[in-house]
Amino acid sequence: MLIENATSTQNSSINLTNIAIEGNSTVNINPSNWNDIGNSTVTIEDVGSNGKTYYTEIITYQNSQVIQVTFQGAALTIAKSAYPTSYDDVGQTITYHYTVTNSGNVDISAPITVIDDKAGTVSIQSSGILSPGSSVTGTATYTMTDADINTGSVTNLASATGLFNNQPVTSPQNIVTVRYKQPTNDIAHNGGYRGGVSPYGPCTDDV
Repeated sequence: MLIENATSTQNSSINLTNIAIEGNSTVNINPSNWNDIGNSTVTIEDVGSNGKTYYTEIITYQNSQVIQVTFQGAALTIAKSAYPTSYDDVGQTITYHYTVTNSGNVDISAPITVIDDKAGTVSIQSSGILSPGSSVTGTATYTMTDADINTGSVTNLASATGLFNNQPVTSPQNIVTVRYKQPTNDIAHNGGYRGGVSPYGPCTDDV
């Protein structure tokens, strides 16, 4: 469906050309009546029958000329790292570090959480908003199992979620792989030789 040439009726007019909207939706133009289109900001929203806002456009006028058109977009991105980057034993703990960034141009409302298929649900920001360009961080841990030793690596997926207009905004998934590293048999492992025996035989001192 297209809107063409929607025109105000009070002292001035605004033309909206070729704006695609969702079927069975309502288009809100705010302010619906304005006295001075020459210097104003007009917000156009396409609100679906489910209450979700699918489209927002902000048009700024100065001296009766359009000086800026902004399309609102809610977006999150997530960066994730693991420390240490390898493991060599059952029970070893891996710490995942998350950085969630508002990569859109509208405020994202809390709660902001990370869903990690290994570490579970991680609360990143419980209240307030995350403004465009801002980031928040959090951590979670995972303990290695026998199965992780056998498979030789642990790959997990994580995504971040927040709210815009009371609707969920979810980031693309981020993938991190931590690999199994075969323990060494030298003195550097666990403070000594495995079994306490040097592979070079008993040590003798020459005096």
